[in-house]
Amino acid sequence: MAGFEGMEDLRLGESIERSVRKAEKKVGKKIGRKFTSLRKRRLGKASRRRKAGVRYVVGKDGTLVLLDLAPMAYAREFGAVIRPQDRPELLVRTGEPLQPGEKPARRGDYLLATRRGGRPRLLGVYKTEVRVDRVSAGRRFFNQAEPFFDDYVKAIAEEPIDI
Repeated sequence: MAGFEGMEDLRLGESIERSVRKAEKKVGKKIGRKFTSLRKRRLGKASRRRKAGVRYVVGKDGTLVLLDLAPMAYAREFGAVIRPQDRPELLVRTGEPLQPGEKPARRGDYLLATRRGGRPRLLGVYKTEVRVDRVSAGRRFFNQAEPFFDDYVKAIAEEPIDI
């Protein structure tokens, strides 16, 4: 029965590995929730859509991944110049969308909502390019996320493992 001598060691190793993965997942969820709530608070008065892009994922192997999937998140972090690809101009929307009974009318570079007998209301501005300024280094995603990975590693080391 020489082939079965190491079987108990193999089961013990698998048990330890499962316990470590369980601890990593538990810590990953805790640190991920903490990061996303802090990141959303730091975004301040950003739109609901912008804040919805901040997420975390804990993989099956316990790996923690922090994400910012909001539209144009990278451009907002590092700045960019946005130009249209298939049109001569971009429409930058402002204010509320078109209401019932209103008709859109373009006057120069402005798109206005007109209503009979009422004052025109600004809907948007046409531009050939839009410049997005970058945020300061302290407000960037990567600089805010990095300390959480250190906390993640420390918390895994401190988490009790059941064998």
